[in-house]
Amino acid sequence: MDVQKTFYSLLKKVKLQLQVEHSAKEFQYLLLACSAFILCLFIFARFYVIIDTNMFISSFVSITVIFFFVRFWKTKSGFKQAAQFYDQYCGEDRASTALAFMDDKEMVHELQRKDALVHMKKAEISVLKRKKKYIYPLPLYLSIFFIILTSLIILYPNEKMAEAKQQKKERAIVQETVKELEKLFKEKTNPIVKKTIETAMVDLKGMKNADEALKKLNKQSSELMLKKTQSDENNAELTRAIKQLEAGKFHELAKALHENNKDLMESELEKLREQLSQLTNEQKESLAQLIQSELGDLSSEHINLLKDQLSNMLDKASQSTQLADSQKIMQTASESLLEKMLENNIQPSTTIAQNQNNEKGNSPKGDETNSGSQTGQQNGSSIGNGNEGQGESGNSKGNGNSSNSSSNGSSTPGNGAGLGMGSRELTIPETVDGKVNIEKDSGEMGEGKPTEHGEGNGPVLKGSIRPYEEVYNQYEKASRESTNRLQLPSELESIVKNYFSEINPDRE
Repeated sequence: MDVQKTFYSLLKKVKLQLQVEHSAKEFQYLLLACSAFILCLFIFARFYVIIDTNMFISSFVSITVIFFFVRFWKTKSGFKQAAQFYDQYCGEDRASTALAFMDDKEMVHELQRKDALVHMKKAEISVLKRKKKYIYPLPLYLSIFFIILTSLIILYPNEKMAEAKQQKKERAIVQETVKELEKLFKEKTNPIVKKTIETAMVDLKGMKNADEALKKLNKQSSELMLKKTQSDENNAELTRAIKQLEAGKFHELAKALHENNKDLMESELEKLREQLSQLTNEQKESLAQLIQSELGDLSSEHINLLKDQLSNMLDKASQSTQLADSQKIMQTASESLLEKMLENNIQPSTTIAQNQNNEKGNSPKGDETNSGSQTGQQNGSSIGNGNEGQGESGNSKGNGNSSNSSSNGSSTPGNGAGLGMGSRELTIPETVDGKVNIEKDSGEMGEGKPTEHGEGNGPVLKGSIRPYEEVYNQYEKASRESTNRLQLPSELESIVKNYFSEINPDRE
């Protein structure tokens, strides 16, 4: 038993040395395979844009490491290889024969094992101190050469590699924005807001271009802003409807609209349907104005029409806050993405930058001042809450204070919009007489950068002072013709019409 233990102990020392030598050889061939692949990948990257070089490298290295580990495990040295190695020093295959008949109890085999053990002990020092081969020049030097070439390619990239690096940056920025939206999606509970964030996440996932992602966010923010504007218009219409109902003494119905109570509204409309014949002329006139019908021609169908109209108003009014929240989220995400782009020296397109500046510029300002003066002959003043003044020149301020003064008089600040009888004249530019040509280009936008084409300076004409009413009519007509020519969406048309209705001088 002592002979057997000693025999295996001697073989084990040599076996470990052989395994270390074998692992060094396999590692150098592994290094050769990986360095060759990486070199080929970067050479290929100089001709084609490859964004995920790290992913390709990590995938190949992982597969190669697994392959070489399995290969090493299957070909690693064991006791048999160690015995064969001892035979080179002991001669006559003594170690291999002893290992083959290790479990045999015959006298001849026991004598042979003892003889092999004696020779193995004599050769042990020579075997263990032999010159080991850890370096394999061909795979090692080739690996070093490939690594040097790869390093030079990385240190001196060409346009394709720089473009790939830029796209990688942009994709990382977009993915960071998507993660921020995912966090907001988990925090929000309103279905409209969650749907908006989910739509943005779907649009941005897989997108590699930060500029395109910014366009998507800006587009969605603009669409939400348009819906918010429509909702605000609807709220204004709802307020006017409530006032109209209050004027017609439909107090319960007005209360239902004010409290956004659709059930109460439907109940009051049913009562109103039953009492149509008992309504006064003033009440009929109020309802007729709401449903845009002629006086005295009210019927049950008109009540149904009014019901649909008011229900639609209530539905849109309930979405105003959610739309504002959604638009704010999209605008914040857009501004965050733009900030990250600028931090990484990624310049957005000119159109996007202008849109961002316009959105910031559209925020409410504190004070706006508009003033006009004209020579007067009498002393007088007016209060800005709508009372008429006596002078012929006036000043008005957008912060609510206004004044009206003549050349010899004084002015008193007021609390309103300054609708006194001051100057109602504007200075507008003059145009050269001649034929007006309007060109319309309805083709699709192609690829490429925007260009500008300039002509020489034209004649400079002084402006002329003209009444506000005349200027309003001209601009309103030009806007109407432009709207008809461009075929705007119906929601935009309503916004333009409402704008001109607000500034209509006859409305004052």
